[in-house]
Order: sequence, then structure tokens, then C-alpha cells
Amino acid sequence: MRDNQPLTNGTNGRAPDGTFTPGNDFGRRGSPHAAKIAAWRKAFAEAVTEDDIRQIVGKLKGAALAGEPWAIKEILGRCIGDVHRAEASERLEKIEAIVTADDAALAARIVSRRLEGTTESKLARDQT
Repeated sequence: MRDNQPLTNGTNGRAPDGTFTPGNDFGRRGSPHAAKIAAWRKAFAEAVTEDDIRQIVGKLKGAALAGEPWAIKEILGRCIGDVHRAEASERLEKIEAIVTADDAALAARIVSRRLEGTTESKLARDQT
């Protein structure tokens, strides 16, 4: 039985606690992709002013007010959060209000019988 210790297949430039050992350059260098993305973000932040953002948001707002579905979704998503998650929560609450304990018990029996290979018709006969 394992003692919940990580497998060791050499040091791989790491100390027993997983940190990089002296002389291992990988910890110092970091991710080259992350560095590239950081440079792009910096360039965007330097190129786009606060006034530019206001103009962009104004055009987005205008498109939303004109009835463009993509713009409405973007505005609502940015202002009140993900609409789909809120909608899913509402649907789940409605379903939970409708489903009774008997329905839940029947669903549990159907699932367990299905796992055992029993058909729904057999289950219906058992209920009568």
C-alpha cells in the first residue's frame, strides 16, 4: 500500500518538497507563453485609452439598444453576469419544487434497476 508520497524517478531538478533546486533554470524562466501574453496585454493597455473604451462601450450599447442579440448578450453578461448560469439555477429550482420525494424515490429505483439491467416495463409491473 502506498504511503501517499509522490513517486520519485530521480530529482529532475527538484527538491523533495517539489521546489526547484539551485541551478535549475526552469523555475526562474517561467512560461514563455505567459511572458508573450503579458507583453501583448501591456501593448493593448498602452494603445487603448480610457476614452477609447468609453467610445467602444457606447457603440456596443447602441447596438444592444438597436436590438442586436449579440450586443445584448455581451452587455448583460458584462453587467449582470452569465445569463445562462442564472437561467439554469432558476430551472433547477423549479424542477426541485415540482419533484416530490416519491418522484425522487422512483427515479432512484429506475436508475438502480437500469444498472442491474431491468427494463422500465418490468419496473412498472412491480409498482402495480
